[in-house]
Amino acid sequence: MQVSEVDKWAGILPGSINHALKKMANEGLVKVANVESTGHRSKAIYEITDEGEKEYKKLLVDSFRVPSIHLPVHLYSGLSMLNLPNPEANLNNIKEAIEEQINELKAKMEQMEEGQKIKTQFIEMNDLTKITF
Repeated sequence: MQVSEVDKWAGILPGSINHALKKMANEGLVKVANVESTGHRSKAIYEITDEGEKEYKKLLVDSFRVPSIHLPVHLYSGLSMLNLPNPEANLNNIKEAIEEQINELKAKMEQMEEGQKIKTQFIEMNDLTKITF
């Protein structure tokens, strides 16, 4: 997860995984299959249960029901108002604000491209993975 930088695109923080696994174990969706010890540290290896498989299949289908298009309403509203007479509007400030957004989008794109490069070191990138990026 850290290598793939999942937190940037999926909203999952690596530190929340153990909490989620324990919660899923309490719900019967996963169970501890093995405990590995290295020095003073131990880690639990989880496996999915039959109930977890059912929930996974349900959530997979549900994930495709949620709309993924989020329109930039504020940008569209601003653009629609540019034609209105407004002596208070400072076009230089508007241009700077748009350039800030462009720079932010470029930075996010660079992060995703870097994440894709890192991921190719660990797995073969099939077409679905490339489309996801």
